[in-house]
Amino acid sequence: MACIHLIGFLLLAAHTIAGAVLYDKTSQSDDVTHMVNDRALVFLGNMMSCTTNRTFLETLVDFGFYGCYCGFGGFGKPVDGVDRCCQTHDKCYEATNLIEGGVCYLTITAYIAPYKYNLHQCDTEDAHITCAGIDKYYWYDFLPKCSVAICKCDRDLAMCIARQPFNKKNRFHNRLKCFGEDVKEQARP
Repeated sequence: MACIHLIGFLLLAAHTIAGAVLYDKTSQSDDVTHMVNDRALVFLGNMMSCTTNRTFLETLVDFGFYGCYCGFGGFGKPVDGVDRCCQTHDKCYEATNLIEGGVCYLTITAYIAPYKYNLHQCDTEDAHITCAGIDKYYWYDFLPKCSVAICKCDRDLAMCIARQPFNKKNRFHNRLKCFGEDVKEQARP
């Protein structure tokens, strides 16, 4: 029995350490299948690049520190529709936590769980993303139910942001402005 667990662990480790993304061009040249294993943040960047017609780097620069919720953390009142999309995404990640009734063991799992997805018609108004169902995961895959849930959160964010106007002035937003006026007054010496 210990041998089976060791083999499973080694397969999981090899699968995770490989870190390769397999691009499977389908019959439609604009469809890309990402079947294994970047890290979730890279997957999210790829999804957002597809739906917003930006390069991966532009996606990081434009949305990594946008408003009060895009990027790590988030608090206060969203500054616009893009920021509301990020707020909803944060809530989606929180809902995946097992403590909240979700399928991920820890909140941090949302940021590291690899998942499987397909990008369709990137860089067009018809761009869309499909997340692989639980049946597309193998027995040794890392938390497949969690991966499916996280993929859906990320997909919904990418699709939501694609529908919102981008306001360049909210990029690199001063997060101190996200605090309410009451908090600002209390923080003054």
